[in-house]
Amino acid sequence: MPKTEIKRNSKIHLAVLSFGEYLELYLEEKGVEQIPGTENIPDDIKMTHLRAVWNSAVQLSDDFHKERQSTTA
Repeated sequence: MPKTEIKRNSKIHLAVLSFGEYLELYLEEKGVEQIPGTENIPDDIKMTHLRAVWNSAVQLSDDFHKERQSTTA
C-alpha cells in the first residue's frame, strides 16, 4: 500500500501494514530519520506477524519465570 494511501486513511488497521511501512510512518511522526538498513525489510512482513511473534516471546518468558520461581520456592 503506498504511503500516501496510508496517510489519507488514518483508520487503517495496523495489522495490514508492513513493518517497514509502519516503521517509516512512526519515525516520520516522531521527526526521526530513517534507521539505516530498514529499507531492506521485506514488505511481506506484516505487523500482524510481529504481534504473533511478540505474544509468543511474552508467553515463553512468562513460562520461564513461573518455572524458575517454582523451583526456587
